Amino acid sequence: MRVLVTGGTGHSGSYIIPELIAAGHEVAALARSDTAAAAVSALGATVRRGELQNLDGLREAASDSDGVIHVAHSTTDRAGFLPTLIALAKEKGVAGRYWHAVSDGGIPLREIAKAIGGRLGLPAVRIPTDELMVPGHFGFLANIVTQSYPASNLITRRTLGWEPTQPGLLADPDNGHYFPAG
Repeated sequence: MRVLVTGGTGHSGSYIIPELIAAGHEVAALARSDTAAAAVSALGATVRRGELQNLDGLREAASDSDGVIHVAHSTTDRAGFLPTLIALAKEKGVAGRYWHAVSDGGIPLREIAKAIGGRLGLPAVRIPTDELMVPGHFGFLANIVTQSYPASNLITRRTLGWEPTQPGLLADPDNGHYFPAG
């Protein structure tokens, strides 16, 4: 199957392309710059020069394909993450608040790796960021492990009077839920 991917060098696209190729599909990906073209080639896809705003070019690229996977967005993309959140806030008349039911906050990935490595008898080593983004290393988790997602339970505790009672993330693996006994 011939597949066109928009956003092939983005977070999702860089995982989708190798999976499609591994499944035997012929993949072309939209690239608007030389840098993006090099990245698309490195992933094993054919480069299709163009950009989202060029509708005629998109139609032509799509017509040469059996299927299209659209994971790109641009600053005029009204279906992106932030525009969607803005539209929801307008529709609902409120901007939401998060309740974090976590006992820990801001645990560095290296601490999690040390806890897992210690339990498995494996070393925890530093992996360069460019290797982290290679889809084969962490798979679908690559986007998560390269970002910072701080969470605090302060608002939850103050508003609801809640206090965590279960083991924290680093202590929980020792409870036997994740690793077989032995």
